[in-house]
Formats: sequence, C-alpha cells, structure tokens
Amino acid sequence: MIANNFDLAILGGGPGGYVSAIRASKLGLKVAVIEKYHLGGVCLNWGCIPTKALYYVAAFLEEIKKASIFGIEISDPKLDFGKVMSRKNDIVEMQRRGLTFHFKKNNIELFYGTGRLISPNTIETETKDDKVLIKAEKLVIATGSEAYSVPPFTLDNHGILDNKGLL
Repeated sequence: MIANNFDLAILGGGPGGYVSAIRASKLGLKVAVIEKYHLGGVCLNWGCIPTKALYYVAAFLEEIKKASIFGIEISDPKLDFGKVMSRKNDIVEMQRRGLTFHFKKNNIELFYGTGRLISPNTIETETKDDKVLIKAEKLVIATGSEAYSVPPFTLDNHGILDNKGLL
C-alpha cells in the first residue's frame, strides 16, 4: 500500500470533480482525483456529449431528406450506423484527452479506481495494480449520478434502457 499526501483529494472526475481539481490546482494546491471509469462523468461519457453527437446526425439526415424543397435532389440517403457510432466515440475520446491534458498541465494526480473514505482525511483507493492511501487536508465528494430503477420499471437494458444501455 502506497500513501500519498495532498492538499485536496476529490472522489469523482465528472464535471464537479474535474472543475474543482483544475481550479484548486490553479490556486496552488496539490490535488488528487480518484475516478472509477473515465474523466468527464456521465455528461461526457454517457449523456450530453454523445447524445448530442447522435442527435446532430439525425437532424442532418432529416435536412438532407428535405433538400428537394431547395431544388436539391438527393436520392435515398443511407445511414452507416457503425460510422455514426465511431464518430460519436471519437468525439467523446477527444474530450477525454482534453481533460487528461488539463490534468497534466495543472499537475493533478489522477488515480483510476474506486475510493472509499476510511477517515475524515483519508481515501483508500483500489486501482487495478495496488491499493493507495490518499491523505488530504480537504476532501470533495463528487461521485455524480447514475440511472436508477423505479418500481415497477426495471432498467434491464432489454425492454427498458438507461442512458448507458442506449449508447
């Protein structure tokens, strides 16, 4: 087990976590962020950004279908769903790389794994390689949100999809 000391440790790398981390670092604090999946949280990875990328394609296809009202004849446009999803994934990955760049630029230490509070100033973090104790004078808990089943509806990603299942 490795122990690290920071001025601020943030549990969660979504919009609440990464904005706090960058601001705190710019104010001169030594900052650590513990993130379970990917930087950016739900919005970047399974929400706002990917759904807007897909929406743009749908809206653009609708406009193409209406092109004849402008005197432009386009016969039977075809959608390549694999390319659509690849473009969406590229957009998300580009944004993730941008956040990673800002973390490096601002000397923010990023730990990928799960964290749990074991004292008021310590987070035990389990990464794929090791357990890490992160001690910090201040902690921010920014663990975000996730979809939740509400009876009688069950998010099983077969009949009822959540945002992750849809994408």
